[in-house]
Amino acid sequence: MVYGNVVYDPRPDRNLDSRYYVSMEIWDQPKYPKYTGGPMYLISGDATRGMYRRVLERPYLFIEDVSITGIGAQRAGVRRRRAPEMFTYNVPSSETCLFRLLIGAHQIPTEDLDDIWKRVNDPSVQCPLTYSPTVWDACVGVKQQESLRHCVMMMFSKSLKNLKTK
Repeated sequence: MVYGNVVYDPRPDRNLDSRYYVSMEIWDQPKYPKYTGGPMYLISGDATRGMYRRVLERPYLFIEDVSITGIGAQRAGVRRRRAPEMFTYNVPSSETCLFRLLIGAHQIPTEDLDDIWKRVNDPSVQCPLTYSPTVWDACVGVKQQESLRHCVMMMFSKSLKNLKTK
């Protein structure tokens, strides 16, 4: 199993000027298999060997998450599961409570990391939600990327509103 931000309906970039250009010789299909996008994903130990072997059976594709968690996983019969807590979007540095619910986040300014770490670990900061294995269930089935971002941010903002009205 691979857990992370599953990208559904991904298409190769055929623009010759793009840094993500992929030729027909490397991938001749109109779409990639769904894949788990970087910068973070979790792969179960039993899945790695099969995925690795399958990736080596075909031409090299430099987009590692597509190659490994998409093509390799599909060919090895490994499932991919959305894990919204591996959030690959920008989280405002001020959102201490949201950071507490996430396993990882992306695009956080380096100069904010110490302050975020202190606030996340400050027991005096009260948050409406605490992490549990089911806290993100409402967002797991969302297929579109922008809709996933919206689901996470809406769920979080609703919990903050509920805290303020109590």
